[in-house]
Amino acid sequence: MFNKKPKMLFHKQLAFSENYPKSVVSMVPQFECVMLRPDNESYYSAFLKDVYFFSHGRYAILQALQLVGLDENSVVLMPAYHCRSMIEPALHLDGHVIFYPMKRDLSPDVEALRSLVLESKRTIKAIIVVHYFGFPQRLGEIVAICREKKITLVEDCAHAIYDLSPEKKMGSVGDLSIASPRKFFTIEDGGLLLDNRLHKTKLKLRKSRFNNEIKFLIKFIFQLIKNVLNPKETYLIKNKNFSKCSIELINELAEQPENYDGFKYLLLNKMFREGLKVSKWHMRHANHSKISSKRRNNYMQWLDELKNVSFCKPLYTYLPGNVVPYVFPLVLSKLPKTVFHALKKRGVPILRWEDTAVTECDVSEAYRISLIQLPCHQDITSQHVTFMVNTIVDVMQEIEQH
Repeated sequence: MFNKKPKMLFHKQLAFSENYPKSVVSMVPQFECVMLRPDNESYYSAFLKDVYFFSHGRYAILQALQLVGLDENSVVLMPAYHCRSMIEPALHLDGHVIFYPMKRDLSPDVEALRSLVLESKRTIKAIIVVHYFGFPQRLGEIVAICREKKITLVEDCAHAIYDLSPEKKMGSVGDLSIASPRKFFTIEDGGLLLDNRLHKTKLKLRKSRFNNEIKFLIKFIFQLIKNVLNPKETYLIKNKNFSKCSIELINELAEQPENYDGFKYLLLNKMFREGLKVSKWHMRHANHSKISSKRRNNYMQWLDELKNVSFCKPLYTYLPGNVVPYVFPLVLSKLPKTVFHALKKRGVPILRWEDTAVTECDVSEAYRISLIQLPCHQDITSQHVTFMVNTIVDVMQEIEQH
């Protein structure tokens, strides 16, 4: 089963890191930010305790879908805009994936979702809803659909480990919820599964390998020492000689999708294996107050400095008080492939979900190229944000001349 060809078409991945210079900063934090005592008072998360700790979020999704009994005779509803690693667990279980369309703010088109539920010829085992980039979805209508049709609601909180709401946090509403702490902390692995159901299933995960525990414990200790000797405050942009060559126009026409043999993200030896103890310790002992505050401040700086820049617009122009963002999502409105390529060549770290499944959702088909993710994590300084904004401005000005 594991090596057979997936039953759907995927768009091609267009950009590969080896084709670009090293970015000014990483897309994920690189500096340890820990406390000897757990900072539980500041851990505004539904995932504080009573969770299963996997090596990656994709294996938490796999376990969630296995718990609900997804198989070749049943269906899971997933958002049309997605990272491919979300989809592969369902394919591994031979489940049928139906994609529901998204609105431009990436909220689910609930009426379309309701129609898909009513029209399905197969039993729907689960609906997965994603809190994109740390911003909460309104779940009331979807919860009602799930209760009426006896469908399991799975909250995907891969981008939303934090929630500053006083109650009803992201991850606490779904029957099952998953999270990906690797996106927020400097840890080697980590994927969380939270079971909110009344009748919980007891799981037993395979222990992580002892040699891996020792290896990454040593790495963790050396990183702590390095941070003391070279604190993050001195981690500023150096005089990198990024190319200032003229804009290289990239073919903006749609490329032909392709089917892949096997899987890109699922690894057989990591399925149902527990994450590292040092990663779990770090997650609980992180300085959550500092991390959440820094991420929010960086996001606000992005908003302020990009407000008058042409040919791009933040996906979310307002940062709610309960949100601790994963990244800063920006929609490119002119020559997005060309802009992406130019920014990567000039040292700006960017993510983009290029290899999504082919769907009939216009928003997803557009956003896989035009929606880019920029870093706002706790390692990013004000100087970093300003450098990246100035680079975006330079590129947009050159684009305006085409």
